[in-house]
Amino acid sequence: MTRHIIEIQSDDFTSFWASSEYGTILNYLGEERKTLCLIFEKGLKIIDDEEIFRLDKLRQLRDKTTIIIDRNLLISARDIFQTGEILEKRHRFFCALMYYGISIDCLYDPAISLYEGGDRYNHKAIDDLQMFRIIDNLEPQLFMNLLFGEIIKIPEQAWMEAKQKTKQTDDAEKEENYNKNLTLYKYSYPYMLKTAQLMRKQNSDLVSKIEQLLNWAIEDFLMIEESLMISMYCLKENGGIIKKHGSTNYSELIRNIQNAAWDVTMVSYFKYQAIKNEGRYYIFVSEDINLIEAAKYFFDPRTDYKTMFGKNEKKILKMINNANKIRDVNNRAQVVRERIKKIDSITASLEVELKSLLEN
Repeated sequence: MTRHIIEIQSDDFTSFWASSEYGTILNYLGEERKTLCLIFEKGLKIIDDEEIFRLDKLRQLRDKTTIIIDRNLLISARDIFQTGEILEKRHRFFCALMYYGISIDCLYDPAISLYEGGDRYNHKAIDDLQMFRIIDNLEPQLFMNLLFGEIIKIPEQAWMEAKQKTKQTDDAEKEENYNKNLTLYKYSYPYMLKTAQLMRKQNSDLVSKIEQLLNWAIEDFLMIEESLMISMYCLKENGGIIKKHGSTNYSELIRNIQNAAWDVTMVSYFKYQAIKNEGRYYIFVSEDINLIEAAKYFFDPRTDYKTMFGKNEKKILKMINNANKIRDVNNRAQVVRERIKKIDSITASLEVELKSLLEN
């Protein structure tokens, strides 16, 4: 990172905001394209990176912002907790994000990342939560000193002071079951399974695949807006957030599909939190730029569907509209209740179908 000089209008926080190093950190965070900011004010709207990482906008974000972090950033936090050093590029990004968040008195929300990491080992999720709290209690200047090479490692004394500030995880949190499947995840996973199946159909074009996806959602599953839009993005990109979707190894493929389902769960949670807390800024941060781009397609009212779907735009939008009309008739509420009860068996059937596709 390099230093540069920034001139700022004077205000109560001039001495803090006017640091040239801080300007460099803000530029760096904006250039990485790993963030998406939402606010609910008479509807959801995206706040551009240029706005949230501008020095003259920080006062309006102060104490009114929540940062939701993905699993990869939680892993970066664990690395820094264990070593106290920046050893990889993602560690650098994490330190920049921590300095930024602490400076605007944000709340950090790693909840979905904890559930994702706790799907097999609940105790690890509890440990990750405690570790993240300790890091959040470090003096912010330590992150800046690491970023600019003024120290190469966080001193032991700093860790001791942060641990003293950190309240021990209370009994209620120890009892939190982080290895349970969240409802949002149980809705997302079948969509990613179906999407992975459709991506393997070499003889079907994009319109046909999206038509099959919509028919499946109406006739066999549920119309879940976030999952549907991100599934269509994955089909359009022939992969998107589903990594190595062409793998013939069933275990590897299922693991990647589950990771994608957690990504969709994160985006859904991000949306619901922003709606629930009107007037508060929510910043979703992910190391996966594909996920940020997919979420932007879903949330941004400026999305150009002609650019997204090209010459197929009208056909696809017509199919979506028709599916929505079908969804709203024929005692759909009763159908939804019945399918929610059967969601585990629906998911199991999709897994069997995918395995059969790999074997044939």
